[in-house]
Amino acid sequence: MRLYIALPCVLMVLLFAASGVAGITRGWVLPVNRHRVRYVRLYGWGQLTAAVALCWQMLFSVVLSDPDTLDPHRGHYAWHGPVSREII
Repeated sequence: MRLYIALPCVLMVLLFAASGVAGITRGWVLPVNRHRVRYVRLYGWGQLTAAVALCWQMLFSVVLSDPDTLDPHRGHYAWHGPVSREII
């Protein structure tokens, strides 16, 4: 796995998720965005959705496309989920 891509993405996911939870539970928004946000709870749910989407993107692009996750005996991805594909 490429750590120089994964670590900043994990940090960004955690920041997005923390901002979303703070918006939903406490009605708090970052000071930079306060004057633009009218519906704080909706903004929080949007932040959580963005965090989940970034997490899924990181899982499928960084983790599963890594050569270390390949199964050398069968010649295809070791994880046989709905998005597994054959190696040509």
